[in-house]
Amino acid sequence: MRVVDGQQPSRPRPATSRAVPCLAAPSFAALPAEAVVLDPDGVVVLANEAWYRYGQENGAGARCGIGSNYLQVCVDAARSGEEQAGVVAAALSAVLDGHAPVAELDYPCHSPDAQRWFRLRATRLPGRDQVLVVHDEITDHVEQQTRLQHAATHDSLTGLAKPGHCWTSR
Repeated sequence: MRVVDGQQPSRPRPATSRAVPCLAAPSFAALPAEAVVLDPDGVVVLANEAWYRYGQENGAGARCGIGSNYLQVCVDAARSGEEQAGVVAAALSAVLDGHAPVAELDYPCHSPDAQRWFRLRATRLPGRDQVLVVHDEITDHVEQQTRLQHAATHDSLTGLAKPGHCWTSR
């Protein structure tokens, strides 16, 4: 046992529920994925730095910050023709309404500069009337899967479909 300044070091104490809030805010803020917490109506009550950065880089600005209704943003986007926004809105509604504890879906979210894909996970927070929504970018994974699928179904020299892997329209 090491003694410092004539005192024995105290034993580490196990984490208590009081310690969790001290860690929760900086941990949430530091998540690399875009994340928000929604109230029962879909209003953003907490957003991390990655969420704000993504919004600024993609023209969302304050439309998706604290106090904005993220569910309504998705509904409005669906009404204007963004098909995937409708799927996201339905998934969020299912979790917000308590019909599902978790929703997960992969969706494209392309920009003028890049083709991107994300995985949305919406999870009801235990003991709370709130939902955590996390968007992980999965572009590398999707592109890798596309390359593997192409390699499995096409000749590596000619690029032509291998026999038995030709698609026909019906």
